Amino acid sequence: MKRAWLGGAVVAAAVLAQPAVAAAEDDSKLLFAGLEVATASAPSDTILYDGGFAFGYYSRLFDTSLSLGGASAPLVTGDRSAFNFVPAAGYHVGWNDRQEGIFQLYGSARLPMQRRSGAGLRSETGYGLAVEGGVRVWGCSRKELPGWCAGFSIATRYQHHMTAFQMGPAVLPAGSAVWSFPVSFALAINPEIR
Repeated sequence: MKRAWLGGAVVAAAVLAQPAVAAAEDDSKLLFAGLEVATASAPSDTILYDGGFAFGYYSRLFDTSLSLGGASAPLVTGDRSAFNFVPAAGYHVGWNDRQEGIFQLYGSARLPMQRRSGAGLRSETGYGLAVEGGVRVWGCSRKELPGWCAGFSIATRYQHHMTAFQMGPAVLPAGSAVWSFPVSFALAINPEIR
């Protein structure tokens, strides 16, 4: 429950800070690729880990991304593997300091899709719906590596499972939902730096 309150606080801070941040300007354009790890608590209080590789594009206001990841669950008959394909779209507000230091508050909608196979069982497809909100910080180089940026983000995510969905070693039933707390590290190219 404490994690849900922490996640709610991150989203509330983003919403309350939006008018002040919207007055500033973030005209950055970032083409990025990076790694993401999220922790979540299952209904049985088991800690689950969900991670993957993400890439996408942040325009002056809108975000698009695609995450790819996987999981494996040991069963009596063998390992049950899952492959995740997660398109997302969102919106951000923020500001930058000469394109070198960039700060963004963001929100996005995600459509997790999953294919599970193995362990002598039939293949299954899983679907979910998720919303996410958080903060991103980027540092970009103007001299040594012009246009290259490194970034970090922290967020809270609510994910509802329309069908059974595997996270880490657990297969969560249809209708279940989890709060998770993704952290990501990424590299990007900022074409606004010349």
